[in-house]
Amino acid sequence: PFVRELDAVMSSALGRIEVLSIIHPTDGKLIFAAVSEDGERLWTVSDDGSANLWDGTTGKLIRTLIKSGNQVNHASMDAHRRHLVTASRDGRVRLWNSEDGSPMGEPMVHDNEVQWAEFSPDGSRILTTTNTGTVHLWDVESAMEVVAPIQHIAELQSARFGPDGSRLITASHDSSPMSMDVSYGEYIQSARVQIWNGTTAAPITEFRDGIGDVIDAFLVPPDGSRVLTVSRAGDAAQLWDVTTGDPIGDQMFGAGAGVILSADGN
Repeated sequence: PFVRELDAVMSSALGRIEVLSIIHPTDGKLIFAAVSEDGERLWTVSDDGSANLWDGTTGKLIRTLIKSGNQVNHASMDAHRRHLVTASRDGRVRLWNSEDGSPMGEPMVHDNEVQWAEFSPDGSRILTTTNTGTVHLWDVESAMEVVAPIQHIAELQSARFGPDGSRLITASHDSSPMSMDVSYGEYIQSARVQIWNGTTAAPITEFRDGIGDVIDAFLVPPDGSRVLTVSRAGDAAQLWDVTTGDPIGDQMFGAGAGVILSADGN
């Protein structure tokens, strides 16, 4: 799925797909790669825990951000290509200059392993998630948390900013016992999708009925009036109306490997 993501963004940014020859500086296997919207920067994460920043035009290594052994789980760049953020198993989220890969400020320290980090659309905040089901919001300039963490009772599947950053969406399992989905003959875990205020982290609404075993959820661009959920059972994606909670259209099958939304949400 990460190779498809790289190709899709390159095509959108440059109007074409270019193949670059990248000589990886470690023996680790590549597990994640992404590209900035202007195609000028690539960043990669390997299974040896290393993270690297590359020139998207030449394919040359700019800097090894984190060396092998530090177990980077995720990395992302802000929409303005000013900063790159890495999330690691040691509980530290680090900020980097996207031009030369130099470190910026002090790490944002968590009590547990950090699995995900992403910027708000305006680049002023960072959303992080941990393996204990907490969602944190950080101010980029001060590297301080802006609100108390959101704690989920059961396993957190995903957390993301909405299109304008005013809301967050999370998908998590709940504490109910697993049940049989008769349509697919599989046992599934009940789930819920929640929408939160993107500044205060106050809850706004949630979806539980009929959403199945959700593993990912998005507020769909451009206005976030629709939610897209991805369920494990049947690898199915479904659109929902945020206001009414009703499904929109039929399920879309074959979504289990990953979903990418176009900027216009169509």
